[in-house]
Amino acid sequence: MTPPDPAILVRPATRADVPTLGRLGALLVGAHHDFDPQRFIAATPRTERGYGSFLGSQLDEPDVVVLVAERGSEVVGYTYAGIEGPDWMALRGPAGALHDI
Repeated sequence: MTPPDPAILVRPATRADVPTLGRLGALLVGAHHDFDPQRFIAATPRTERGYGSFLGSQLDEPDVVVLVAERGSEVVGYTYAGIEGPDWMALRGPAGALHDI
């Protein structure tokens, strides 16, 4: 196992990170679509702004965490996770869900 890069700082995302979160989110949408275009939607010119807006709306939610990975002063990654309620399709009670990494 490779040791963690000490130059990477993981911290809570802020409003200033929203444009970068949108860019990274759009890249994630594109990667999913490239992997399986029948299952995942394609990124559009509006994806970056829309994804950033969505993640920005989640920053103050009490059951959600949006973290960024920063190298120097550049955000190079993010994660988005939250607590979800019961899911009868999955036959489970409330649980944490990691949505994006």
